[in-house]
Amino acid sequence: MARVFGSRTAPPPEQVQIEYWGSRWPQQHLPKDREPGGGDVGWMELGNWHKGGWRTADAEVKADGASLTFSFRPVDAKEFPGLKGYSAAFRYTLKVRVKCDGAAKINRLEAFTDSAYEDRSARLAWREAPKPDLKVEVFNGSASAVKVLSPREHRLVIQTATNPDPNTFDRTLVTVRDGQRVFTFAVDDLKQGALFLPHAGVAALPEGDARDYAAVAAAQKAAGRRTLYDRVAEMPEQTWRAAWEGMPLKKSHIYLPLGLDSGRQRFRLDEDGTVRFRSNDNYLKLRPGRETARLNLEPGPVRFRFQPPLVAAARTIQEACLPISLTVWETNGVRISQIAFATELNGARADGPVPAADALAVFMALAELAQRNPENYEKLARSVCTRTPEIVGLIQEFSDYLDTKGPQPPMR
Repeated sequence: MARVFGSRTAPPPEQVQIEYWGSRWPQQHLPKDREPGGGDVGWMELGNWHKGGWRTADAEVKADGASLTFSFRPVDAKEFPGLKGYSAAFRYTLKVRVKCDGAAKINRLEAFTDSAYEDRSARLAWREAPKPDLKVEVFNGSASAVKVLSPREHRLVIQTATNPDPNTFDRTLVTVRDGQRVFTFAVDDLKQGALFLPHAGVAALPEGDARDYAAVAAAQKAAGRRTLYDRVAEMPEQTWRAAWEGMPLKKSHIYLPLGLDSGRQRFRLDEDGTVRFRSNDNYLKLRPGRETARLNLEPGPVRFRFQPPLVAAARTIQEACLPISLTVWETNGVRISQIAFATELNGARADGPVPAADALAVFMALAELAQRNPENYEKLARSVCTRTPEIVGLIQEFSDYLDTKGPQPPMR
């Protein structure tokens, strides 16, 4: 949004402010001089309707009769003086409002971007003559003229949005409806040449390209070019294993979240063996549950580990689908094998209902230290299953102590 125009009956300009809704912009923003790769912006928030707040814009106000025009000053001049290298004379927002000191009636409010309109022409060359009631719809623009040059040829004059910013959202799309035949094309794509759409029986051509449909189809065939549909059809059937092996490795080691099915208590098991939890206390307090009163016994977040930070030599989950972590580390000639999972403090019941969301969860882990030898996860699993009832019993005694403040259970 580069400029806001409003017409009103009162009050004077000095009593009127323009406000816009802001969240992560401008600290997080798209560049205006290049098109970033997917990794640069994959998790970028382009706006949030609910999380954020209203900001008073640093803007110059000009009055012209009953109209006011707000032009934004650079965002780093007053609003964000600590921002470096981003003197945006616009505001990136999802909504805008006008605030004034006295009573006023706004007759009209218009917001403008930094894009401009220009008329561009395109021709539609048909394989078969379309129906007389051909409809042309334009998004981010308008159809200035739709002329029938011949039964199988139309000329479109489109008022097209133009902007040198490669990341602008002001792109003009044209949708043509001929009965059941419907297709859409971007006017900007015509800069690269004709668009051949055999499934719709039409070719969209830029101004100056006088070919008919047959000529475009012949050129396409002579060049040996295949449509996207053809290329997809020629690909071998995808398999799960091929898709899995074709995925690129992550640049960092992801953590494994462990918790009860439908539960809200979570443990974060990092690749180096670090365990973290109690990072979402604010949510647990907003919706009190069985565990909420105990959060005050110890400040969060909590982190612990049983070894120096190590890079895992092997890491997977049980049967490639169960939420049971299996990790192996090797250091100084010693292999450390760990099995870890989360379970209900009161014991899991195979035939019972799904645990309540606030059911108390406990993180269980067992590590085996040995000289380097083949992993023996089955042995570890049996050990965990054998010792789990005893360990859960001890934890349950301590839980009862916290609830009743009775005699402290013996330390074992």
